[in-house]
Amino acid sequence: MIKEINKKLAQEFRNTLDGDTWYSSNFTTIINEIDADTAVKKLKGFPNSIVEIVCHMTQWKIFCIKKLEGDAAFDIDMNSEVDWKRFNSLGEDEWEDIKSAFEKATIDLANAIAAAADEKLDAIVPGRKYSFLHLVIGITEHEVVHTTQISYLARLFEN
Repeated sequence: MIKEINKKLAQEFRNTLDGDTWYSSNFTTIINEIDADTAVKKLKGFPNSIVEIVCHMTQWKIFCIKKLEGDAAFDIDMNSEVDWKRFNSLGEDEWEDIKSAFEKATIDLANAIAAAADEKLDAIVPGRKYSFLHLVIGITEHEVVHTTQISYLARLFEN
């Protein structure tokens, strides 16, 4: 296995927040152009607002941190209120707090990935049937998919 692969995976994950990405703009570049009024808007036929997607992304990063810490009991039920918090309105201060929580969770998870021993990648995630390598690659893909989704929604709301 590549030496210190966890540090390399952590950096790739961290780049989704504010680094150089090959696929598009990073999260920070995209989200800084979105105000609270836009973040809470819903597009007809699309189930989630931008703020709901950001909260969803944050929750799954917390899930990954807990699993890296060995917490077998921690879980998120798919499509639950924890997975998808709903918003009818959103103030600018609350939006700033949500973005700050997102950034903190991203940095905390990148640090947790980097700190893990390379051998941990082959271990099974507590309470799951897949490896930490699968989890780390999956959460990075999750960030890319939803960041791209947010960018697309924001562009649609500009018109």
